[in-house]
Amino acid sequence: MMKKFREKIRQIQASYSVILQSPCGNEREIVSFTHKKELNVIFSIINEIDKELDNLDNEFSDANPLTDILTIKPNSIDYLNQILNFESTAQIADIIEENILNILLNNNTFAEQNNLTTEVKFLFQHANVLVSLLPQTLSDYIKILKSKADENKLSRLNPKIEKLLEPSLSFRDESKSNILEKLYEKAKGLDKFLLDKTFRYSNNELLPIELADIRNLDDFYGYNEVRRQFDSHFDRFIDNIANLPLLITSLPGLGKTHLTIANVIAKKELVLILSEPSELEQGLEKLLEKLRKHKNHKFVIFFDDIDARKIDWYYFRTNVGGSFILPPNVNIIIASNYHFPANIASRGTSVKFPMFDEILCQEMVFDFLLESGMKKPPNNLVSVIAADYVEKFGQKAFDELSPRTLVHYLNQYNNNVDKRKAMLDMSKSELITRPDSQMFFDLNIKLLKDLYGEGAIEAMRKEKLEEI
Repeated sequence: MMKKFREKIRQIQASYSVILQSPCGNEREIVSFTHKKELNVIFSIINEIDKELDNLDNEFSDANPLTDILTIKPNSIDYLNQILNFESTAQIADIIEENILNILLNNNTFAEQNNLTTEVKFLFQHANVLVSLLPQTLSDYIKILKSKADENKLSRLNPKIEKLLEPSLSFRDESKSNILEKLYEKAKGLDKFLLDKTFRYSNNELLPIELADIRNLDDFYGYNEVRRQFDSHFDRFIDNIANLPLLITSLPGLGKTHLTIANVIAKKELVLILSEPSELEQGLEKLLEKLRKHKNHKFVIFFDDIDARKIDWYYFRTNVGGSFILPPNVNIIIASNYHFPANIASRGTSVKFPMFDEILCQEMVFDFLLESGMKKPPNNLVSVIAADYVEKFGQKAFDELSPRTLVHYLNQYNNNVDKRKAMLDMSKSELITRPDSQMFFDLNIKLLKDLYGEGAIEAMRKEKLEEI
């Protein structure tokens, strides 16, 4: 009898090593997302039972770990009682199952929900040992101890523990074609990143959020080179080619925030994490550690509206090209109105939005007309639409000349049949109105002065030189 029981214990130890442990130096370390302490204690219970079986098999021994202290060190009963001291008092099978599902998720086991590969069956067989055989074996062991115990001695086992030893059947019938689908549904409750794709990180917590009024990528016009760089950057990250940070610079209002969010949302493989500027200085390492564990997801951490001149870059430098390596499933995006320091810019891919002027304004109008179905938008029509937009700004219809207010104007234009006809008629007249370039220049100078003070002219000259 004891021989068969010992075989069960050895099988449990073997399955524990396959599913829940990984080599760490000369030892095995528990792989866990939750309940790591409980899993260590459960493993200690199994190991102690393995040691105690020799004593129980000895017909001349009356020592029983259920009632007696056999050694100074804790034995199986001590560890069983310890399970009740943890915050979670869930079924032992549920504790193990939750961790197994997390591990399977991170191994992309559910990538094809109905594909029962040889590897998946292998994992399921070991999983079944842990969630069904392990609790039952612990329950049987307690029965054996009770059968051999002296009735006059008080039991050391807390009776509540026996209620936590119900087996689970979740992984048992791996032959059914829908087993993966059923487990996937369970796993979704454990993996928040399967259900939600946008989060805000604050106070060491990841909270799902809904982002309203984010345009589709098809609704962005102009800035073609910038958009190409964005698309290439995210595709390279998704394809595991590179995860260098993306460092975005522009004057206010040019769309760096909106375009970043729209790109991430458009890529179904990515999860967006919006983080406060302060977390870049204080909580970056904690956040990276949280996301590192979820290897089956790719995360984009977006730090928006960073003052690149004043931020403490210590943790960024440490984790990007410094002492530590950025997790391969994490990409960092930082947007700022200011230029990044040279030692920071060298650690990532830099993208710079050109200043919004009459040329870029017309480029956006041209792209908009293309997207609207016009095969070859006439230059005169592009010009009169851009000029009308600038005139409306002069009439205080918009509070700024920028890509975002131009998009609002174009939406209004698109929904107004009379407006479209009037613009088309104006484009056919002998005198074609052009957008006022001086107005763009004056507003850009004002923005630059607000940012750079009296050095604005030099900043603009530098901008123009970089564009050549």
